[in-house]
Amino acid sequence: MPATRFEVNGERHYRTDKADKAYPSVTTILSKCASESSKKALRNWLLKNPGGSAAACKRGSAVHAAAENYIRGKEITIEEEYKPFWNGISKHLDKFDSFLWSEMPLRPEWNYCTGEDGISRVWSHKYGSADALT
Repeated sequence: MPATRFEVNGERHYRTDKADKAYPSVTTILSKCASESSKKALRNWLLKNPGGSAAACKRGSAVHAAAENYIRGKEITIEEEYKPFWNGISKHLDKFDSFLWSEMPLRPEWNYCTGEDGISRVWSHKYGSADALT
């Protein structure tokens, strides 16, 4: 089976349940919609904050993993430096009665959304977009 995620001209795409359908990721679509002033602001921030993007990614991944574990009823482990970003999130997650998806399908009937490479994704044939949830 071909990879679930692939690039076309440097832009991320995802295969769907139809062999002839693959769509650009939400991030790819949003990057096309960003204003020039937003792009310039991001470039300036990156110049003024060397390593800031990598640090933000690491922090975001840590908080994201904690939320994922919380939703799935697993133990929450998060580094001390990221706890201020995690604290309080659970009270917002607790407002929901149930979850349908948490990086991977929570219902067995949706397992077809996970490719053989382990990448889970959702898509819209109506809007022609897809995104991975890994």
